[in-house]
Amino acid sequence: DPLETPETYTFYVFGTEKAVASVLGNKSTSVSIKGTDHRFWNVFDFDFITGKPFTAGDFDTKNPVAVINHTIAKKLFDSADNAIGKEFWINGNPYKVTGVVNDVTRLANTAYADIWTVINMPDSYGWGGGYCGDCSATILAKSKNDIPAIWNEVQKLTAQVNKRLEA
Repeated sequence: DPLETPETYTFYVFGTEKAVASVLGNKSTSVSIKGTDHRFWNVFDFDFITGKPFTAGDFDTKNPVAVINHTIAKKLFDSADNAIGKEFWINGNPYKVTGVVNDVTRLANTAYADIWTVINMPDSYGWGGGYCGDCSATILAKSKNDIPAIWNEVQKLTAQVNKRLEA
C-alpha cells in the first residue's frame, strides 16, 4: 500500500456521470454512476440490503461489476433480491450486480450515486505513473493523532508522483 498510517483510503471519480441503465425486456432508466475502488465501502457507511460490495480482485481485474441502489433494483429487477448476480447494461456495456444498498441522499455528494462501478484506473494505480483524471481520494485515519503522519505520507507521495509526471 502506498499509505501506511491510515486505517484505509479510497479513490473514486469526483461527482457522477449520467447514463442509461437497462435490462432485457426494454426496462431502462436514467442513472447517476460513480466509479470507485474496492476500499470505498470501508470508508463510507452504506447499508447493504442484499449482496456485497465488489472486491479487491474485481478492482484488480477491472471486472464489470456494480453495486446498485434500491430504487434502481426495483426499476430494473422488480426487487433487491432479484438483482443479485443479474446482468444489466450501462450505455450498452454489460455489468453484473454484486450488491444492493439503500438509496443515498444527494446531500452526501461524495458518496452519492445510483450505481457504483469499478473505477477504470490506469494499470499503475497506487500513486504510480499514470494520471487518472477527475478523481478524488478520501483517507480514513485511525485517530486524529495520526493526521500529521498521514499528511507527511501524502506530501511525500505527491512529490514522487509529480516527479514522475515531469519526466
